[in-house]
Formats: sequence, structure tokens, C-alpha cells
Amino acid sequence: MTATTVHGEHPAAPLDKPTRLVTAALVVAVFGLAASIPAAEGGPVAMLFGWGVPLGAIALGYGMSPRGYRIEPSGQLRVLRRVFGSKQLRVESAQRTATLLGAGGLRLAGSGGVFGWYGWFWRRETGRYRAYVTDRSRLVACHGPDGLIIVSPEDPEAFIAAVGTP
Repeated sequence: MTATTVHGEHPAAPLDKPTRLVTAALVVAVFGLAASIPAAEGGPVAMLFGWGVPLGAIALGYGMSPRGYRIEPSGQLRVLRRVFGSKQLRVESAQRTATLLGAGGLRLAGSGGVFGWYGWFWRRETGRYRAYVTDRSRLVACHGPDGLIIVSPEDPEAFIAAVGTP
């Protein structure tokens, strides 16, 4: 575990094994698909489409994935993404949760395991919620005016203390 400040940055947990496997499988499949396109026969457009679109999809997935979370003194949660800036959300409480991702739910928009689990999800028990998760064994459920938000900090207890759950 790493040291974190009460109000400050909390690193996202490293990718769990299933997420690493899904990510690796996608990367291999994308490169296999791209390599199977005969760029020499299709010209520059085929080469751009055959390599640019798949590489762009991988870069987008990586860029949107969470690298950490910042609890502001005002109580705002800022999800720090690897490339595409941050997302600010309002939270009032946080507690550990066992499972909210995977079987029994739906991914509405976002990533279902490539560089993490992030985006909009839905479950019958909770309705629609956001997730910014890298390790499904370290889930923290945050509640507030912006709804349910699931995160996976490297040190869940320090993160919960920073949110200030009574």
C-alpha cells in the first residue's frame, strides 16, 4: 500500500488479472486484424483504416482509463484519467462494496475490461451508475448528488477516510 494524504491524490489500484487478460486479448486481436489487411493492395486509405482505427481504439481506451482519484477539500471527487483530463463528481459518502461489476449487470457505455471498467453501467439492484475501476477486488461505492460512483483506489480505507464517511 502506498501512503496517501487525507485530502489529496489516491492512486488507482493496479489492473487485476482478469482485466490484464482482457486488455492483452484485445491488443493481440487488434494487431492480428490490422496485420491481416493487405495494405499494399489497398493503398494508403486501407493502411490508415487498417492500422489507424484499431490503434486509435486502443489509445482511446488507455487514455480514458483511471490512473487515480483526488478528493478535494470541498468534498469533490476528481477521477484522474491517463490522458483525457479528469472528471469531477460530487460525493458525500463512501464504503467498501463486494461486487457491482460483471455478471448480472449491463455496460451502457464505456469499457468492459479493457484498461479497466469505466463508463456507465446498470444493475437491477442499483439502477444506472458510473464506474472508474481497475481492480474489482478493491471496490468502493461512493454516493452523492451525482449518483452512485464505483472506484477502486489502491488503498480503499485511506480513500474512504478522505471522503469522510461517518
